[in-house]
Amino acid sequence: MVRSITFVFMIITFFVTNILLERKFKKNPPKIKLGKVIAYSFLYTFVLLTIAVLFEFGFYLLIYGSIIEGCFIIVYFRHRPKTVLED
Repeated sequence: MVRSITFVFMIITFFVTNILLERKFKKNPPKIKLGKVIAYSFLYTFVLLTIAVLFEFGFYLLIYGSIIEGCFIIVYFRHRPKTVLED
């Protein structure tokens, strides 16, 4: 069961990650194609799940890592170039 402090840290992680990624993508728009984003997302999820299974602290790493991954995908789709849509 997730404690309330973990939930608070999850919310903080979400907003901080969104703000940092927004700043990064406003300065340098993403140049990576959609296929690579999907492939990296699957690879990142596989690594997170593997760590969560092997180590006791991995559950929290899985939670925060998933939040960071989700924020990256959300901000990527908000700032992706139009040429990525045509590929």
